[in-house]
Amino acid sequence: MLLPHKIEITQQGGSPLSRVPEFLNVTCPKCGGAAKRETDTMDTFVDSSWYFYRYTDAKNSQMPFDSCHARSTGSLSISTLAAWNTRFCI
Repeated sequence: MLLPHKIEITQQGGSPLSRVPEFLNVTCPKCGGAAKRETDTMDTFVDSSWYFYRYTDAKNSQMPFDSCHARSTGSLSISTLAAWNTRFCI
């Protein structure tokens, strides 16, 4: 599978790949019938996992967070992350 070279990023919701018919619409390799590729493959945890690190470096205007700063604050202990993960996994 090759990704399309031209993808319009509109930030209007949904995967940009879902708006590329030649990528989305394919032939099923098993039955030969019409099929659609899955384009929404990012888990919500992956999408939001960086978010908690932002609290450790909220005033950083150069990047989402500085990993050295996040480590040194100690504000993201295992118990804190477990509590946040529970919120998203329930």
